Amino acid sequence: NYEYLLILNIDYDHPDYFKNELEYYKAFEDVSKKAKYLIINYDDKNCRKIKHDNIISFGFDKNSDMVIKHINNQVILSYKNKKYYFNSIFHAKGYIYDFAAAFLLSLIICDNGKNVIEKYESLKLPSRRLNIYYDNRKNNIYIDDYAHHPTEIDNVLNEIRIRFKDKKIIVVFQPHTFSRSIVFFDTFKDVFKNYSDVYIAETFSSIRETRTNYVFDETFGYKKYDENIKNDLIKLENVVIAFLGAGDIGNNIKDFMK
Repeated sequence: NYEYLLILNIDYDHPDYFKNELEYYKAFEDVSKKAKYLIINYDDKNCRKIKHDNIISFGFDKNSDMVIKHINNQVILSYKNKKYYFNSIFHAKGYIYDFAAAFLLSLIICDNGKNVIEKYESLKLPSRRLNIYYDNRKNNIYIDDYAHHPTEIDNVLNEIRIRFKDKKIIVVFQPHTFSRSIVFFDTFKDVFKNYSDVYIAETFSSIRETRTNYVFDETFGYKKYDENIKNDLIKLENVVIAFLGAGDIGNNIKDFMK
């Protein structure tokens, strides 16, 4: 049971456990019944479907309880006739949603706005969430992120593209679960289509499935990330290399930083 339950979005996932989108959505619907207050992303159509007596929403939509505006390099959050201004340290929509949701929750629980505003620009993200490493010797940037669902990968890559618009972006992706790769095969390809250099590492599997049950192109039509590719990438200069996935792909960065 929850005093407050915060739902950022409901994008179908974990197809190795949930048989279809309806079953996945129902899991959110069921857990919402255990919450005293439900905080949702109003811009997410699946979040809006959930019925609850005490819903508090956030979003860019003007009908949200907390309305988000992102103007130039500033995020403005409007809630209960008050406006809160932040210099934008995030650029992609997904990260702005995350911050707005956390800030809304802090206002509801302890009216902590002033303290957040003072410390906002020193905010540190959790491990494997847009962790950035700078290699000044080769003028390279390496990024480690847990993203393994197409929606989140798209969000991460959008953030990277906006932040480092003058650099070539190379993507090294480690898929997580064979079933996810199959269900979202075309979506993954669509996310990667705007990047000329994409390499796919060996799938990080789930204990709920085995490779022998799935036959498909695990590389999505891109080059396989192996030791030869790794050695070639290590030699590059003035690039951004994003290591994405829920497995151990981020461990490669230590070899690139040597």
